[in-house]
Amino acid sequence: MVTLKDPKVVQILNNNVVSAVASDGMEVILTGKGLGFAVRTGSEVDLNKVEKVFCLQAGDAVSERLKTLIESLPLSIVQMTSDIIERAKETLSTDFNDSLFIALADHLDCAVKRAEQGIEIKNPLDWEVKNYYKREYQFACEMIEHILVRYNTLLPKNEACNVALHIINALDRQHISDVKEVTKIVFQIQNIVKYYFKIKVDEETTNYQRFITHLKFFAQRVHNKEVINNHDSEFVDIIHKKHTKTFACVGIIAEFMEKNYGHKMSDSEKLYLVIHIGNVVGENEFARDL
Repeated sequence: MVTLKDPKVVQILNNNVVSAVASDGMEVILTGKGLGFAVRTGSEVDLNKVEKVFCLQAGDAVSERLKTLIESLPLSIVQMTSDIIERAKETLSTDFNDSLFIALADHLDCAVKRAEQGIEIKNPLDWEVKNYYKREYQFACEMIEHILVRYNTLLPKNEACNVALHIINALDRQHISDVKEVTKIVFQIQNIVKYYFKIKVDEETTNYQRFITHLKFFAQRVHNKEVINNHDSEFVDIIHKKHTKTFACVGIIAEFMEKNYGHKMSDSEKLYLVIHIGNVVGENEFARDL
């Protein structure tokens, strides 16, 4: 937790939330049970009651949105969201800014209200997130169980997909709509491969996981309008002659990407796909890990 120097209450947002300023000028939002109850502006904050500290930046839109959101949320949602994010930091070995708290808290507040009304909304990306972002999805599933045990709140299992998407969004620093487009591209390309070779792929193999990881990075470059080209044409020609069937499949993918996304694949991009697809379908075994 951030170390606060003699914080004093500036505004009482509700019984559990206050805004305060420390002696060093740091502006913060503080949450905790009863933190804002029976206190006055200018009084010292009872640090023993503080559960969560949010640092603010003057004039920052995220800070203003955070302040408004926390003021309107039940303390249980603030605690639930903070709990999930702290566990995500530890499990996924990363850090997040306050944008994740805003998006996730807002979503959880709506999700809890829907659950109380018996309303269940399935996310159409459930299968894709479950298969392409396994680590984040597994973490989200664990959090749905944790919410039930810790907060006595039963959320539908498909909420795991929504929680995972917010985590993925924060990890990739992308907007949710961007994540959806990347996921869509991955889904479309792997379907082309399955239909072209008329095979059922073992999705638990290391080669398949490498293939999906490569597709995610490729899809992100497509979305960002980036192209890589670091192989000479002679080397590409050699691989082409040895693996004509896989190259033909990649040719179909290249046409699809140009037609639907305006992305003209470079020889290097085609070569990387040939290598990964070849390993997945068993046409070849490359020693190099790309």
